[in-house]
Amino acid sequence: MINLYHTSTKQGLTSIIPKNNNHFGIKFPQPVVWAVEKHSKPLFLFPQNCPRISFRVDAKTSSDDRKKFKEEYASNQVIIIESKWYEILQNQPLYQYELNSGNFNLEKPSLGLYSSLQSAEILNQKLISNPIAEIISLNIELKITPSLWKTFDYLSKFTYQTFFINLKNASPRMIFD
Repeated sequence: MINLYHTSTKQGLTSIIPKNNNHFGIKFPQPVVWAVEKHSKPLFLFPQNCPRISFRVDAKTSSDDRKKFKEEYASNQVIIIESKWYEILQNQPLYQYELNSGNFNLEKPSLGLYSSLQSAEILNQKLISNPIAEIISLNIELKITPSLWKTFDYLSKFTYQTFFINLKNASPRMIFD
């Protein structure tokens, strides 16, 4: 059985119940529980609605892009959020729940994203009192910017593995972006 994780701002949950039936471009006719594999946990060390962009090198990244990434970044992954979310991230403790993975199905392999139509039993709970420190401890570069849209456009030029999460909550794209 694989370890799966769900992050929440709610403390002391005993199970995760299905809700939010439309996430990550996947539509379900009924509510689901979302969970991720261990390698994707850092993408979810943020308040639930926080828009963010993440990119890293993977097997599909070109050799030129690998070289550029190593020249520009001292980490193995970069996550970018908008400045208006920084204070929320800094002051919002999170709870990371390890779930019983028995009823989950893999939805997006690149993201390690799973779903279940049934409630998920919680096996363990971890308090993340300082999400920023947790992100940095995982060798992830956290960048803060007024707008995500220049980065969104910039990343289209590269073969990095990219994740765009909750961009619907990002600041509006400005004409001069």
